[in-house]
Amino acid sequence: MQNSPNYSLPELLEKKTSFVHIGPSMLPTLRPPDVVEVKPYNGNKIHPGDIIVFRSPKGDKNITHRVIAVTSKGVKTRGDNNNTPDPWLVELPDIVGRVYVAHRGQKDLKIPGGEMGKVVEAWVRSRRFMFRATARVLRPLTRFVKKTKILPQLVPSKLTPHLLSFKHGRSQELHLMLGNLRVGRRIPGRGWQIKIPFRFFIDTQQLPLKQ
Repeated sequence: MQNSPNYSLPELLEKKTSFVHIGPSMLPTLRPPDVVEVKPYNGNKIHPGDIIVFRSPKGDKNITHRVIAVTSKGVKTRGDNNNTPDPWLVELPDIVGRVYVAHRGQKDLKIPGGEMGKVVEAWVRSRRFMFRATARVLRPLTRFVKKTKILPQLVPSKLTPHLLSFKHGRSQELHLMLGNLRVGRRIPGRGWQIKIPFRFFIDTQQLPLKQ
């Protein structure tokens, strides 16, 4: 696999088929700031399971969501990380194209569409369901652990949680570390994103919004 190209912001703005994906609505399929490559449909059929880039109903931004239905009146979409479909039908002229590759750091990720895309979506949504079911079961335990504050006594001193701060444009991106392991991060404008299983035991309300 070849290394992904190094894009500068001016190059991204000039490339009409390249977009920087932001926001959590497509997690974990797409993660900010993935760079997605888009192919126009050019009259080809749109399939449920495709991930598309389209102009928002207000026309003020592009949205990247998955197609869940194609009707005579338009295309129904939903983010993989969203519980409900989008409250609109996307009209064909507003569709920029289908996402087929995502560049994430040095990785080039193929983004399947159609039937395989539906399989990926089903796996993502079942994973979210299992996580929520597990969280409900473990919630009493996590409350007990947080209340007794026994966990810090069991964790070696070298794994004491600490924060690292990085520049993210004009703002700060915070990383929550356990030793050399990053277990969570906070991007400006959004809350903390904590990895499994650490999110069961970490109270994000006690974490700072900035450093």
